[in-house]
Amino acid sequence: MVILSASRRLPFVLVLCAAFALLGFSAAWAESPPPASYRESGQTDRRVLSHYIVFEQDQGRAISPVFYRQVMVDSAFFDPAGGTPGASRLNDRIRISLVQRDGSSVFETTADAPRWVRGEFHGAGGSTPGIGETIDGHFFASDRSAFVVRAPVLPETRLLLRDDEAGMTQTFDLQALAADSTLPLFAPAISRLSPLGALDGGPSANRVDLLIMGDGYPAGQESLFDTHVSAFAAGFFGITPYAEYRSYVKLASLFTPSPQSGADHPPYVPGCTYTDGTKPTCCADSDAASDALAGTFVTTAFDSTFCAYNIHRLLVGSGSKVLAAAAAYPDWDQIMLLVNDPTYGGSGGFFAVASMHAYAVEIAQHEYAHSFADLADEYESAYPGYPACSDTDGDAFNDCEANVTNQNVREQVKWRRWIDPATPVVTPPVFPYTDPAVTGLFLGARYQSANMYRPGYACIMRTLGYPYCAVASEAYALHLYDGGFGSPPQPGIENIEPDTPSPASASVTLAQCLSQTFSAQLLGPTGGDSLNVRWLVDGTPVDVSTAASGDIASYTYTPGAPGIVTLTLEVTDSSPILHDDVRAGTVSTISWTVEVSATPCVGAEVTATLQGRPPAPHSSYVLPLHVVLTPQGGGAPVLDDDFTADENGVLVLPAVPPGGYTLWVKGAHTLAVAQNVTLDAEPNAITTGVLKEGDADGGNQVNISDFSILASAFASGEGDPRFDARADFNSDGVVNIGDFSLLASNFGAVGAS
Repeated sequence: MVILSASRRLPFVLVLCAAFALLGFSAAWAESPPPASYRESGQTDRRVLSHYIVFEQDQGRAISPVFYRQVMVDSAFFDPAGGTPGASRLNDRIRISLVQRDGSSVFETTADAPRWVRGEFHGAGGSTPGIGETIDGHFFASDRSAFVVRAPVLPETRLLLRDDEAGMTQTFDLQALAADSTLPLFAPAISRLSPLGALDGGPSANRVDLLIMGDGYPAGQESLFDTHVSAFAAGFFGITPYAEYRSYVKLASLFTPSPQSGADHPPYVPGCTYTDGTKPTCCADSDAASDALAGTFVTTAFDSTFCAYNIHRLLVGSGSKVLAAAAAYPDWDQIMLLVNDPTYGGSGGFFAVASMHAYAVEIAQHEYAHSFADLADEYESAYPGYPACSDTDGDAFNDCEANVTNQNVREQVKWRRWIDPATPVVTPPVFPYTDPAVTGLFLGARYQSANMYRPGYACIMRTLGYPYCAVASEAYALHLYDGGFGSPPQPGIENIEPDTPSPASASVTLAQCLSQTFSAQLLGPTGGDSLNVRWLVDGTPVDVSTAASGDIASYTYTPGAPGIVTLTLEVTDSSPILHDDVRAGTVSTISWTVEVSATPCVGAEVTATLQGRPPAPHSSYVLPLHVVLTPQGGGAPVLDDDFTADENGVLVLPAVPPGGYTLWVKGAHTLAVAQNVTLDAEPNAITTGVLKEGDADGGNQVNISDFSILASAFASGEGDPRFDARADFNSDGVVNIGDFSLLASNFGAVGAS
């Protein structure tokens, strides 16, 4: 072995570079595709041509169309959501059918038309709301509500809408609607996904699609809208449980330019009255007297205005115009409207509305708990006529929301799993029970000061700026899994991502001598290993582990005796937000039926022909080789593994079913070779083509990158800090002119794919 000193090595490397240049090799190269076993398959197309129709319902319950468009939506919109929902206490539930000429129904779903407009604000009045005071709440019956019908485009069908509570049925000719240029919103405001676009990845089929829209942003303020969306999203998802389940929400932003900036600020007029509560012309609320913008009216895309129903802080927009513009992102499940105005205000109903005031995000956090998670308010302000509830009358239709109850017997309280045995029921409002971390049974909730109870002393459904608390947090998480959100009601979210299970087919035939890896990508709460993963064979657990959201769960099944087995992947949410008693409702499963055949298998002996080695047997032949064996007719590799050749360059493949294959072989610093082989009866003896040397970086081609590695290690041997085994192409323990010759002879060559 000859090792040159540093003073002599540099001139030699320069000579080496010059010699290399004289060879006239080009450093340009094209990326070579990896073997089939490394390639990813494309996702299935899930888009369905659909009707998107916005309807308005007046106080007499009559329904009229205002907008029609055909859109492409995710097919999951039309998957069963776990049964047809019953009537709603808080919305007019509209039953939707597509019917044929003979009256038969070919598609059925529901939509909700909101009955109420909510204004819920920080307890202190004025322009600087306080923190820690019970919510100042206001409720008003909607003058006119809006809702969306999304249904697949099916030939020769009519749309039938039924309001069972009102006893009204209306039928619409879909072709006539599509051609009706007299619809009030025939030409809606032009919207486009902002440069932020869909802010999150993931399939709509397994997410809550939350669409953030804006009003009062002129065309030149799109970047300002993007900034507001980013800041709002960061604040909105900054609390439990929104933060932990952030990955379950696919956030998109839709920019709709307005002619002018801001929102309407009707002037203060004592005793002011007007016909439509959402279109105020003046404001009787004394808070309007201190509004610096009082008397300002602007033209915006969605008619946003303060002082709805004579409450200065009640900021609303046109529901029908928002829903029509949202057709530009038709996969939405929930909508939030940001209004480009610094004045404190917001509202709730079908969607949340928030101004750009610093505290408005807390209004949106509270309103989203209503509109998405169906949580009740936990404060006592009375609202006569608001639908009552009861957990004690035996009628499931009347059951209270998850976070309120009229039950005061400990053993019957629906959140008793969260109540410590030492905590009194009913719970006194004194320390230590006033800590938000304590769950009990506190008197006063759902607009009643008596006979109605809440689980925490002060939580977000009672006091803006406070945490969700345990019961409401769990209810939010469970609603993600239960489904029923969106219109039509959507199926719940799964911890196993759709379209990711591999093999894709639910039925797999496997030779007795082969193993098969099964896998799927997981979705779970953020923060460490929040998922419990079990693999089961015929119901018996064979592998148990934990995993994080985004991980790939995999299990390699090795067959036993011939026959049919069921392999199941079971994934459960293990987040502490959920109590152990309810985790069964979060289990996602997928199963494969595996038929193990009794096909006899054969082995093979492969002799690798290695470049630049002395005659075998020799220790330089002992090196790792990666082997992929793929059926010639297509399909997954039956073998994809690393082997070590012996001193004759021979390796023995494990038994595989007989048949025709493509054999792909690559060494750590060789180019790959591939050939078609037939394995029928043992012994099968195969000699590879020449495994050409020079691929130092493992890229399956020889280029300037490989030369750079060789040059850095040139004239070094084992034990030298500069020695790099990747450049020792002939495996003699030294990087020298012999290795350079091998690289030079193959420069520009590309291995088999």
